[in-house]
Amino acid sequence: MNRMRWLAAGELLVGVSAIAGGLALLTGASDPGEQLLAGSVFDTYRWPGFVLAFVVGRSWIAASVAIWRRSRFTALLTTFAGVVMACWVVTEAVVIGPDWLQAPYLVVGIAVAIIGWRMHRPAPAVSQQ
Repeated sequence: MNRMRWLAAGELLVGVSAIAGGLALLTGASDPGEQLLAGSVFDTYRWPGFVLAFVVGRSWIAASVAIWRRSRFTALLTTFAGVVMACWVVTEAVVIGPDWLQAPYLVVGIAVAIIGWRMHRPAPAVSQQ
């Protein structure tokens, strides 16, 4: 499997994970405890779950689909998905405090944003002498 397919598979996995986690928060299937929200602008996990599922998750799914379809927006969507994940993790750490699971997701988000950015950069010009 080439690198782009590995990236697409990884993006799909992260997207499905974010959607599942967000839906679990939305439906109450996952209850991290209201005490984590103390002092935040949220009184329930409804909005965080919605953002996790429908913003973070869908951005990663969109990036994966773009790779599979060989879309001209692949670099943009991949960069966007990585930035969204990094922002989500940092915001989550500020709002509810640090957790061991945030570090790997932050690293993945930053790495994917860099990969997307590097895909976007034009190839260096070849000089003809």
